[in-house]
Parts: sequence; C-alpha cells; structure tokens
Amino acid sequence: KAYEVKKVKKVIARETAFQLDESMIARINGNADPKYRLKDAVKELQAVLSRLDPSDVEHRNMINRYLKKAGKWSRVQAFKCKVETLPGQDHLHIEVTDPGKDPLWAELNQIFEGDELTIRWKLGQDIHIALDTAKHPCQRGKNPSDKIVLSGKYALFDMRKSLSFDRAGRKATVRFFPSLIDQLPVLK
Repeated sequence: KAYEVKKVKKVIARETAFQLDESMIARINGNADPKYRLKDAVKELQAVLSRLDPSDVEHRNMINRYLKKAGKWSRVQAFKCKVETLPGQDHLHIEVTDPGKDPLWAELNQIFEGDELTIRWKLGQDIHIALDTAKHPCQRGKNPSDKIVLSGKYALFDMRKSLSFDRAGRKATVRFFPSLIDQLPVLK
C-alpha cells in the first residue's frame, strides 16, 4: 500500500507540474518594455517557478538567473552613455536623486555633445537634467536656462527618447551602451 501511495503522489505531482515552454521564453525575451521585463515577467516567473517540475533543473536555473539579474535593477548600477546631440556650445548637468528630492548639483561638471558619462541609478530614482545654453552663465546646474526631471520607476529609460527643453527651445539625445534594452534580463 505504501508503494501505491507513493506512485499516486508521483502521478499527481507530474500532472500538476508546470513546463516552461519556448513560446513563454520568446514572449518574455521579445518584450522590450522595461516595466514588463522587470516587474510583470518577474511575477509571472516566480509563479512558474513555484509550479515547475522539481526535476526540471535547466528551467529552474534559467528562471533563477533571470530573477537574480532583474533584482540588480533595485540596486544602484552604473550605466554608460554618450550625449549624441546637443545644439552649439550648450551643455548639460545631470544628477540622480531619490524620488521627490531636489538635486544638490554637487558635481562640478559640464557635459557637452559627444561627451561620454556614467550615470549611477536604480529603479525609482529621479534624474534631473539642467541645460545651460552657450550664452547663459553656468552655475553648475543651479539656475539653468532650462531643466527637466525624469521621474517614475523607469525614468532612466525615458533618457533614450529625445530630451526636450521647451523653455529654451532645445533638444538633446543620449545613447546608452550597451543599450538599456540589451541590459534587461533574458531567459537563457
């Protein structure tokens, strides 16, 4: 009888076990939305992991690597980027703060077109970008010609778009390398 109980338990476990299939892997890896990859897919994979066949070591490891890499986005990381376009001799000042905090503009830097820089950021932090036009007296981010604040959980990803300084009538573009999308976790 003990043998029959074990056999029944194994059959039930096999029937309730979940398989991670190629379509799910492709759907997750193919979605470039950071919210999906860092929040929704994480929740989905945590649920899958709890139902995954215990003997499926390959997929368990795949999911655990994904979850570990996704978790890194909650800690400050360094992201390399380059200011691709910025009119004339205009320059930027960039500072990252916790949500809702004002920047101190403690870094004494001027970022011009073509300059490479490293931004240290984690999910949820604000990014303050001050623009000084060529004829505006530079005060290292204080009293700039114009400024924008990128906020929200995925603010860094907004830097991939054209940055519009409407009051000054200027635009700037920034390119990350490797691209931010390429730095998102993938199932492999």
